[in-house]
Amino acid sequence: LFFNPFRILGFYGGASGREIRIKREKIEAILRIGKTYSFETDFPLLPLLERDINQIFEAEKAIHSNEEYIVNAIFWFVIENRVDKVAIMYLKRGEWQKSVRIWEEMVSERSPRFNEISWYTNLGTLQLICGMINNDQEIFTKGLDIKLKILGSDSIEQYTRKFTDKTYRYEEKVINYRLLNIIESYTAKYFKKGIHEIVNLRTSDYSGSVLDWF
Repeated sequence: LFFNPFRILGFYGGASGREIRIKREKIEAILRIGKTYSFETDFPLLPLLERDINQIFEAEKAIHSNEEYIVNAIFWFVIENRVDKVAIMYLKRGEWQKSVRIWEEMVSERSPRFNEISWYTNLGTLQLICGMINNDQEIFTKGLDIKLKILGSDSIEQYTRKFTDKTYRYEEKVINYRLLNIIESYTAKYFKKGIHEIVNLRTSDYSGSVLDWF
């Protein structure tokens, strides 16, 4: 999450390939003359990130394929409606607790519908980040619960079409396995546990089908 390609490039999930390429070229030009570059996505909550040209190049390459774009977008922030705009505004101010409250008011215990997935994506990402920064397993698990709800949503395939080209065919197991591997790496690094040990049983209705074969 701290080195998400979208964070490195200064974008929210959903940026087009053309937008990314233009910005990458601009960043490289600035870095080559020894200047630094900051983005609105360098939220105060996050650890400082010092970018270099190689890091920018690798970040663009990391989201070149449809699968990697989807995975990294789900583990970052997206802005798709007024609620997201307001919550992100507070996040940029360093008032992340207000962002959490705004998104928490919009989500529920059920699986998200198509037009609600951005709220779940953003809240889950923020909770995972807060959990890792503060070594807080409880809030990390809340974020994990949210991500599992997204994976179990009937709308996830339709939602991911926003990020992919027309030729892409969504493969549920490929995406789920990639996402779960990322989550497993977080649980192992920050809490010394496997995903099955840390997952909240309250979400078993949504996580069971996703986790059973992992």
